[in-house]
Amino acid sequence: MNDRFRNITHMLCLLTVLVAGCRSMPSVRREWAPNPPLSAVQQPGPSPNAPIIRAGHVVSVRVISRNRIEVDEPELRVSGSGRVALPLLREASIAGMTLERARIGLTGLYKQYLRDPAVTIDFVMVDQQADIDSPWGYVSVLGCVVRPGQVSIPPTGRLTVTAAIQAVGGTAKGARISNVQVSRQSPSETIRVNLHRIDNENRHDGGLPLRSGNVIFVPEGLF
Repeated sequence: MNDRFRNITHMLCLLTVLVAGCRSMPSVRREWAPNPPLSAVQQPGPSPNAPIIRAGHVVSVRVISRNRIEVDEPELRVSGSGRVALPLLREASIAGMTLERARIGLTGLYKQYLRDPAVTIDFVMVDQQADIDSPWGYVSVLGCVVRPGQVSIPPTGRLTVTAAIQAVGGTAKGARISNVQVSRQSPSETIRVNLHRIDNENRHDGGLPLRSGNVIFVPEGLF
């Protein structure tokens, strides 16, 4: 009897301790917090070297919705007002934007008409010797060549001396191709290129890569 009484007393003591401990624990309030709006989320900015869409540029636009091509425009020239004509949208203003910013903007516009549209937009090089500024820049080819003028740098970003001269029709009769001059502004320097010369690794001097703003001058030969 005494053992039973002691067990009951022991159990009551444990219950008293547990109840007292629960009351002393601080209450935790959980409040629901909505996700921040997209505008408040820090997103990576565009590359500092990303080309900007300008009037006169030619772009391609494709829109896919639910595994179906809804828009496929291989060549769209940006108008003087900075707009392109697109199905469903009629017109969209994209001048002054990078390709990524234009893609995001067009995606938002097409969501009004299509379900989960996937938009791709890219530059199109119609003519390497163009009359407008290239998104990647251009070089000038002057002197004793067939058609002196500007040559757009291709989308690959790589343009060599030989390729630039070929783009303007090649050298004219009497050109001194052993002393072609390539002028650069930053840093300011003039590089002399001998189109006849090939080094020990079978590399042609004309393979010198060019940068936007470079000027190539092909002098006349001396007789």
